[in-house]
Amino acid sequence: MKTKTINNGLILEQRVDENPIKCFTFVIKASEAIEFCTVIRQVDNKKDGYQRRVNMNKLRAIKKFMAINKNNIIPNNVIIALGRELSPVITNNTLTFNYNPEESAIEKALIIDGQHRLYGLNEYSTDSNVLITALIDIDIVDQAFQFVVINNKAQSAKLIDVKAVINAEAFRDKLQERFIEVGIRYGNTSTILDFFDKNEDSPFKGLLDWDLNKNHRIIQLKALEDIFKYTQKNIPAFQEEDDETILNFLNTTWTLIKNQFKTEWQKSIDTKHKESNLLKKSTIIALTEYIVSESKSAQRYAGFSFDTFDESTIKNKVLEQTIFKLPKEFFTKNWKGGLDTSGGKELIQESIERIIDNIENNISWESNVIVLKLE
Repeated sequence: MKTKTINNGLILEQRVDENPIKCFTFVIKASEAIEFCTVIRQVDNKKDGYQRRVNMNKLRAIKKFMAINKNNIIPNNVIIALGRELSPVITNNTLTFNYNPEESAIEKALIIDGQHRLYGLNEYSTDSNVLITALIDIDIVDQAFQFVVINNKAQSAKLIDVKAVINAEAFRDKLQERFIEVGIRYGNTSTILDFFDKNEDSPFKGLLDWDLNKNHRIIQLKALEDIFKYTQKNIPAFQEEDDETILNFLNTTWTLIKNQFKTEWQKSIDTKHKESNLLKKSTIIALTEYIVSESKSAQRYAGFSFDTFDESTIKNKVLEQTIFKLPKEFFTKNWKGGLDTSGGKELIQESIERIIDNIENNISWESNVIVLKLE
């Protein structure tokens, strides 16, 4: 065990009862806090675990948020608990306590709220400062209670109030690009379509078919709106996530597709779909729906996770096993018309399955592919 000493903190006894719970608030580097903090989670099969899993996508989102603009900060405090087994003592404005520095040890301060903020700021920079409030000498039952209260009672500002701020004349023009950068879409200021059209991470940047684009109006707006809604609705892990996680999944997936089928992608742009079907509305929606389904299957059979996905896992555990098996000329062949319907999208997906089966059975990939127009 090691002893930690923290000086110059602020002590709070919110209640006037006898022996009230003490709070000790202090500033420390995120990397230093991680050394003496841990999380007991339900998924670790701890009977007294109450925290959620650390979501790597949230950590990456926080890291990106901090890096994308020098004025972005996260001033919220992280709340931890110091149980009596750590022997916490406050003397004047100094806190001392014991902890086990081993990475997997549980004899540490337990994070009640803000684990993603703490680990995300550390991902951005180990020198990031973080504000921490420690609840002193609090038992596991009170910790669980505080966790539930914080996550159920915390209330965001009303949407109408947020709209009033971001659409106010004094802020609207100055903040619009920053909202788009971080994927915030309140009111008319920043939408999913803004993000797809303007964000540097978007493979569809500058390609949306609307008045804002003068040259390459290629991607139908409804295609992107539909794949966002479909992904959010059909991936349970995303239903409680913010928009940025879903956008990250779609941007990463479609950037990989863009890189895999570079010639076919560019032909769609240069010929406005006449010599390539890759960026047609029906294709974008059908491929996305197919990938979502295959990704869910990969959770069971390949260890894929929507909580920890990144470019490598999407490519190796999903796309390499499915879409990337398609011959590139599939997208430049003549396809039948009338595919921009629910039935048409099903035909595209059935054709993908047929091609993969043909290739695996060493027969012509074009055999019985129903979307292909007979030459």
